[in-house]
Amino acid sequence: MAPGSRHWYFGKDDWEQFAPGLKTLSDALTIRERLILSFERAERVLHTSDARKYLTFVVVGGGPTGVELAGALAQLAREAMALDFPALRAEDLTVLLLEGGECILPSFAPALRDKANHFLEQLGVVVKLNSTVTEVNESGVFIGKTLIETVNVIWAAGNRASRLLESLKAPMDRQGRVLVQRDLTIPGEPFIFVIGDAACHYDERNRALPALAPVAMQQARYVARVITNAIPPGKRDPFVYLDRGSMTTIGRAKAVAEIGPFRVAGLAAWVLWALVHIFFLIGFRNRIRVMSEWIWYYFTSKPGAQLIYWKLREAPRGSQPPGP
Repeated sequence: MAPGSRHWYFGKDDWEQFAPGLKTLSDALTIRERLILSFERAERVLHTSDARKYLTFVVVGGGPTGVELAGALAQLAREAMALDFPALRAEDLTVLLLEGGECILPSFAPALRDKANHFLEQLGVVVKLNSTVTEVNESGVFIGKTLIETVNVIWAAGNRASRLLESLKAPMDRQGRVLVQRDLTIPGEPFIFVIGDAACHYDERNRALPALAPVAMQQARYVARVITNAIPPGKRDPFVYLDRGSMTTIGRAKAVAEIGPFRVAGLAAWVLWALVHIFFLIGFRNRIRVMSEWIWYYFTSKPGAQLIYWKLREAPRGSQPPGP
């Protein structure tokens, strides 16, 4: 079983309508549409106090997902403003990254965290540490009693495993992940495997493996080998995760990478990140197409047409566009 995970709002599920996360292509399109629609609304109320809430974007969560989102959002927003919204000024745009802890990217080395902070500052992102969100509603985001007025909130602060796992009646951790055994099976069921974001597996140092794609890929290969070779319970080697490093991109030509003792930042890390992602695409044609598009975008800085797809995807007849 690999049902994946969903956004986790720490028991505040009503926040989801105001702070969508990014899990699917549909989520990405929705976030992009909200950005464009916010700019359109900001132009209509440009010389009023309402303009600020449309030009303020808040990303909650300073992990790899939040950092990548904040950087990409700041870059896309400024490019969209320059191309399609000349009445708006870049200095009126505010992108905030809120992190409840003492640093962003806590799993990275301190030097790389500092580099990531620097790259975010270059893109105009304001990083606020020790900022725990206490409320999200139609007015914006609250940190304690302080309101950040905005209609654009993106959630990247936590995930919780799929509710489907509850049907297994197996022991779980706080995030709803199944506590699997060394061969990735659930206790008492040697032929039911749980992998990816749905599994909580402890390594030889008694540390829970992170919910990352490389972990899920290695687990999938392990389970495939067990099933293909019909290895019976008791004769299976324990799953061992090989950590090949971590990478996070923070915008065009900006990234940080940590591979064993090697630490890279800037353009070199960004190229490495791009090559790794292209390598794991399925099919030679897909690799060539994606690489060509990235090269074109890198040298031209043209993100493409600003189209809105909401009517084609999910809106019922007579409804209004998503967003503020």
